[in-house]
Amino acid sequence: MILNTNKKLFFKSIFRLKIFFYIFKELLTPYILSLFIFIMTILMVQMFRFTDIILIYGTDLDSILLLLKSLLVSTFPIIIPLSFLSSILMGYGRMSQDSELVAFSALGYPKRSLLLPSYLLCTMSIVFCFFCVTDLGPKGIRISKVLSSQIASETLAANLKPGVFLTFGDMTVYVESLNKKTKNFSNFFVLDQRTKSPAVILSHLGQIINNEDKSSFLNMKNGQIHFNPKEINHAVIDFQEYNFITDSEAKKNSKLPIKALTNMEVFKMLSTKKNGFEYRLELHKRFQLSLVCGVFLILGLAFGFNIFQRVSRSESLGICIFLAMSYWILYFIFESLAANSKMIFYVYVPNILFLSIGLIWMFYMNDSFSLKLKKISKS
Repeated sequence: MILNTNKKLFFKSIFRLKIFFYIFKELLTPYILSLFIFIMTILMVQMFRFTDIILIYGTDLDSILLLLKSLLVSTFPIIIPLSFLSSILMGYGRMSQDSELVAFSALGYPKRSLLLPSYLLCTMSIVFCFFCVTDLGPKGIRISKVLSSQIASETLAANLKPGVFLTFGDMTVYVESLNKKTKNFSNFFVLDQRTKSPAVILSHLGQIINNEDKSSFLNMKNGQIHFNPKEINHAVIDFQEYNFITDSEAKKNSKLPIKALTNMEVFKMLSTKKNGFEYRLELHKRFQLSLVCGVFLILGLAFGFNIFQRVSRSESLGICIFLAMSYWILYFIFESLAANSKMIFYVYVPNILFLSIGLIWMFYMNDSFSLKLKKISKS
């Protein structure tokens, strides 16, 4: 008897383990597919931008791929929760449509055990999201900014031609004569629109100086700077020597934006500032973003996990898009409210609101599930 009982328990545990991996595979397949679709959507949106960079700036493929990788990494905190929500809705919806969830329940597999694979996938997504938000995302933003400015800076030295206007970023340059070997130029014109008051810089002589990191700046001599300050309509500054700094050099010497700082760097900046509300707000936003997968888990189970309901993939995808768009619209609204009113609590309002909606709907569906089970048992 003891041996028979042990055999039954052994085969029962193997049976449950097989069902667990089967459900996990059914959730993982739409998860990877959705992740691929969202990545391809971002690539399609950014395709014109990268085409302009290749055609206008003549950038090599390695720089483009590195820029693309940094861009994708910075968008992972938004892509991963969307992929997870679609996997929950489509995975459980497909199994419900094919009556597989009913079959598992009829075989004695507990309803709570059917949710274990989604918990595992949610935990993996939360850990990866937290890593992206705190480390990979800021580094990706930093790399993309440096690469963009470096590409523009390399354009100045590589594509500048005598008698041709060259535009890169917010600057337009023109040179009358240029020696490619010595990189000396004469009669140089620059329209700098990087600030609120655009400036026109004229120089009779000068030289393009390259740095070790392939960035460059203009060493101008005997020229003038024309601009419009607030006090007077027009002002002119004569100079004997002036170094015109390009975007890459300016960003190298300027402070990094908060979004480009890792969590350790944000904590260091917060410890050195007495009133560091922006840094505290950024930490709370990152913590909130890492918990989005948990909120989407409750929403997905509430609207997608229903044994007796037949939900098609198109309906699941429509529910996913509607919930995701509603969430992110509210998130950006309350993020701006938190920054303007200096109330960190507003950052957590979307999570609390959608979590409440998911829990209320889940309890309602559980009650209807219990009533249906009672009707089935009576009949």
